[in-house]
Amino acid sequence: MAVHFEHWCGHDGCKRWSSFGKERGRGETEWRCMEHLASDYWDGRAVVRN
Repeated sequence: MAVHFEHWCGHDGCKRWSSFGKERGRGETEWRCMEHLASDYWDGRAVVRN
């Protein structure tokens, strides 16, 4: 069974679809669009460069 989740940007007033999720604890994920990406989004993530 395919499941589709829609994540909308959590920034106040933004109506864009978001694809950048950041775990904020207690099983809650904060979703943001590219324009409103949280400043700590890349902290602790490995950056792969080709």
